[in-house]
Amino acid sequence: MAPSHPSSEPRDGFGTRTAPARRGLCALARAAVLSTVLASVGRGAVQDAGAGTVHAPGQDAAQAAGHEALQGTVSAAAQSTVSAAAQSTVPDAVQGTVNTRSAAPRLRPAPPPEGPAGWDERVALNRTLSFHERGARAAVELLDGEGARGPSEDGPARAAALYALGAAKASAERTRLESIARLGPLVERRAALLALGTLGSSDGLLVDLALTAEQEVASAAFFGLVLARSPRLASFGAELLEARPELAAQVMAVGTFARDPADQSALANAELIDDYLDLRWRAARDYGLIDGQSWRGLQLRQLATDEGFVDDVVLPSLSLVRHPGVRDHLASLLLERPSPAVFAACLDVLPAELERILARGLFTPPDASYWERALDAIERRGPAPADGPFLELALDVEEFRRPAAAMLTEIGVAAGWEALAPDLASPDADVRAFAVRALGTSEEEDRDAELGRMLADSDPTVQAAAWVGRLRAGERRATDDARAART
Repeated sequence: MAPSHPSSEPRDGFGTRTAPARRGLCALARAAVLSTVLASVGRGAVQDAGAGTVHAPGQDAAQAAGHEALQGTVSAAAQSTVSAAAQSTVPDAVQGTVNTRSAAPRLRPAPPPEGPAGWDERVALNRTLSFHERGARAAVELLDGEGARGPSEDGPARAAALYALGAAKASAERTRLESIARLGPLVERRAALLALGTLGSSDGLLVDLALTAEQEVASAAFFGLVLARSPRLASFGAELLEARPELAAQVMAVGTFARDPADQSALANAELIDDYLDLRWRAARDYGLIDGQSWRGLQLRQLATDEGFVDDVVLPSLSLVRHPGVRDHLASLLLERPSPAVFAACLDVLPAELERILARGLFTPPDASYWERALDAIERRGPAPADGPFLELALDVEEFRRPAAAMLTEIGVAAGWEALAPDLASPDADVRAFAVRALGTSEEEDRDAELGRMLADSDPTVQAAAWVGRLRAGERRATDDARAART
């Protein structure tokens, strides 16, 4: 066990001061424990806000996620979104459910969480979104993969990927975007037009579609011109309204949004603006950054502060993690911030050290919940010889003497049956039945004789336990005897 530090500040396995020790432990465990859990949250790629500012690629996504979980600071808008998403998943608001993509293997992906509901919150969150080249590469992978399988029904996912190309300034993908803007499915055309506007330099196509395409496409094309800050806007707005008066409401909404995105009264019912904010949120979540952090990293940070998640998911899984700092963290937690979950985790990860800590009186469980959680963990996975020293210590805790003795009996430690043998004569039938069941798992020399004797017990529960014990012990004639007894 690593020596404890005199400072009251928790440190990591290398002696570096960290955020709370349990949060550091969560970060250490993320590779093995959280990759599957968080894979449904989405790819931690990279991206940008209003005009598509491009950021240089950062450090490895997994390392960045761990750093964010320990030290990241998140804007109020982004944090509130993560908090809400961690508690619920909401049906798609505008364009249908997006299947998030992740490099990590995962079980069936969960539905993606929706962005914030309040207008002011959505606008504030929109300012924190960013994109960059790595996200564009991930978006291309999705689009090429979908294309290789033929037409896709997952339009919203492709729409988010298309927008990410423009927001990340992926000029090499301009031809793809222009082609889809002309001939793609509606949801993809609109996304491609907004992406071209963010990318810039496609004014001719945007003007043409704004004047000639159906209303849903034309309004998105005009919005693209606004996003591109096209020099043609000054004269084209009036021309468009004269040619397409049915677009007046959308043109006014786009103009208002460009001047004052917080003007909720003018924009609350503008479907195009609503779709745009939703599209940017989805694209940043799957391929970008939110307040400078990946969505996966934000979720990790949220989970790292959730004591219940740490206790119920991370700590029980630490035996899967091969990291030199885990043992130090766990031993420090037991001595500095003990809990029943930490106690049970120590039993899995450092059983010999825990036995010495208990034997030397360096730590004493303050209540029965510590022993209960540890014994439950052993029972769920099945007792092993390495559990013997700990279970022998548990024999001294009267409340758990019997279950500890039963598990010792199962792994062949003599002290187990020695503690249970007197229970065969107990006046309580339940106590006798428990002892008989334990005897059936043992290799005691007098096992068969004792089980045969308990077949004559006055209580049918005890008799049944004896029959089961004989069957489990593999007596050749136990099955025949059981059938004969039935007749």
